[in-house]
Parts: sequence; C-alpha cells; structure tokens
Amino acid sequence: MVDARNLRRMLSFTLQLLEAGLPLILVLNMMDEAEERGIEIEISKLSQLLGIPVVGTISREGKGIEELKTAISEFTPGDDAQKSEQKLDYGTEIEPYIKAVEGLLDPAKEAEISAEISTGISKRAISLLLLQEDRTALEYLRRAQKNTYCGEESHEKKAPKKFRNL
Repeated sequence: MVDARNLRRMLSFTLQLLEAGLPLILVLNMMDEAEERGIEIEISKLSQLLGIPVVGTISREGKGIEELKTAISEFTPGDDAQKSEQKLDYGTEIEPYIKAVEGLLDPAKEAEISAEISTGISKRAISLLLLQEDRTALEYLRRAQKNTYCGEESHEKKAPKKFRNL
C-alpha cells in the first residue's frame, strides 16, 4: 500500500519489489487527497505499465475496498503476468556494474542468500541492493562467502573495487 499523494517517492520501492520478482498488488491509498492536490493517476495505465494489479482506495471511507478484495481473490502468485520479471534499464553507466555483480553471485551463494531471507529474490535484485551498499544484502553475501569459496581471480577482476574483498 502506497500513499497516492507521494507516488513518485513510493514508486521506487515498488519497482524494487517488482525487480525482486515478488508477487505484488499495488494499492494506491488516499486517492481523494491526491486528486485534491491535482494529481491524476491513470490506474489502468499504471497497471499495464507495471504488469501488476493496481487498485485505488480511500481507506478511511472504505472506497475501493471491494475492488481490492476482488483483486486479492483473483490474484495468483506466480501468474505469468507477474513472472514477466520487470527489468528496468539503468543505462550504460550502471548496467555493466549490475551484470558484473550478478556474475559474482554463483548459484550456491544466490540459493544460500535466498534461503536465508526466504524470498527467492533474483540475482539482479541482490546485485542492485549490493550496488546501493545495502547493509543487509552485504551481510548475507559475507555469510554466503564464508560458506562457499569464491576467490576466483577472474571474478575479482570483474568486480567493482568496493566488492572485491567482501
């Protein structure tokens, strides 16, 4: 559930969840206040662009709750529409680093990290978190590295400097 008045700010977290491959229904709450501020949100277009169900609500008035219940009852985690793995293009300055970090995450580490956090987050999502220096992701990677040797020279050369000695 995100505040429709601050959709720009809230959308980045939503996109992170999508890139992680997590099942998701986006609920835009406080639609009335967003409209009062002149914010127009085309819910069906947003749903189409994101590839997930999007529902507008005004929870304090109970508006949109029935639509939300319907969306939840019709929602199937792992549905093909959800599995389309939303992938943003971060451009030529960032994508090579994402690919390099993904290359460092061998399947054993990815499985261990995923098992540790019980979500099955994609390698790309983990790579993005690592590039943002997310402390939790870095700690999970350190734990996985202790359990799995990954000191191959070729990997060290590909890795951005800040990730070479995790």
